[in-house]
Amino acid sequence: MAWEIRIRKAERKRIEKLPALIQATLITLIREMEIKGPVRGNWPNYKRLRKDRHHCHLKKGHPAFVAVWEVRDNEIKLIEVTMPELTKKHLTDFVDIRVIGPIANRARALDALKNLGFMDATDSVPWREAFPKYQKDDLPGVALQGARTREELTQARLSELTGIPQRHLSMMEHGKRPIGKKNAQLLAKVLKVDYRIFL
Repeated sequence: MAWEIRIRKAERKRIEKLPALIQATLITLIREMEIKGPVRGNWPNYKRLRKDRHHCHLKKGHPAFVAVWEVRDNEIKLIEVTMPELTKKHLTDFVDIRVIGPIANRARALDALKNLGFMDATDSVPWREAFPKYQKDDLPGVALQGARTREELTQARLSELTGIPQRHLSMMEHGKRPIGKKNAQLLAKVLKVDYRIFL
C-alpha cells in the first residue's frame, strides 16, 4: 500500500530554511513512509506519541532535528520539523482538538485558537510541493545523501562498508549515476532503510 504524505502549508517555509542535509534526511524519511507507512522503528529515537502521532530524530546528536507526523484516513501528515533545544517545546505537550460549529464562524474560531497557540493542521499540500528545488529524478540521490547523513557516515566510510567506489556514491548522490537495484539493496542494508527509496 502506498501512503500519501502531506505537509502543512505553514511548515513549508520552515522546511525551506532547514540545512540542505536535514532536508535530504527529511526526504529520506518521507520516501520511506510512502513505502512502509508511519511506524519508523528504524529511525533514531522513533516514538509513537499517541495512537495517531509519531516522531523521530532526523539527525543524531546535537542539535537534534525532530520530525512529528500524524496519521488520518491512510494519509500521513507532517506536522512539524523542529529543534527542541531552541524552542524548548516538548513534543508530547500537544493536544488535537476537533470541533463542530457553524461554518460562518470557522475563520473567527481558528483565529481565536491561533491566539492561544493552536495551529490549523488541516491546511496541507502534497510533500513534493514543499521541496520545489528537487525534481523526481533527483530524489533517489537526495534520499541516499539523507540516509548517509542520518547514519553519520562519510562517502568514504560508506564505500568501505558497501564496496561501492566513493566516486560512484558521489555521482549517485548528485544524480549523475543511477543507483540501480543491486546497489540500492547494498546501501539499504548498511543505512537501515528500505532499498526502494533509492529507486
